[in-house]
Amino acid sequence: MITTTEYQQTNDIDWFGIVNGKPCHFASNGGRIPEHVIKTLRKLQSEVARLPEKTDYEEGDTEKINEIVKEQYKYLSEDGYLKIFPPRTMYMWSFIQMAQKGFYSYDRDAETDTYFLVAKPKDEDVLKDFKSKMPVVIIKKENGNGSIELEIPPYKIIEK
Repeated sequence: MITTTEYQQTNDIDWFGIVNGKPCHFASNGGRIPEHVIKTLRKLQSEVARLPEKTDYEEGDTEKINEIVKEQYKYLSEDGYLKIFPPRTMYMWSFIQMAQKGFYSYDRDAETDTYFLVAKPKDEDVLKDFKSKMPVVIIKKENGNGSIELEIPPYKIIEK
């Protein structure tokens, strides 16, 4: 169940919210999800899955993407599988898909607990009618490189 701390810490959950008026997709990478987002998450995930891809995309933080790809795929050999599916494509495909649906698509850096932009839509108005269904997410801090820290309260510790 999404509401448990253990589930959130051990899964990469796609969640959605409005940040500074823009529709955003976040890949949690084991990070916390705001409680007010969890309440409607399953319904929103289902609706997002049915959205068409209506726009082209632009790449976000290229330097960070290159760093992630180099680290995550360093043990795969260059022959065979990687010729069919290059590491950059394997990493970015879901973020590109979300950007083509109209979302600013972020991944979470587990070391810094910040989200960095992987892909964004070229046409920002694709989701203008859908945005009203999404919860607002508060930014704690915007970093100069395009990464953001979100205002997510700490997990509630439940003693057994």
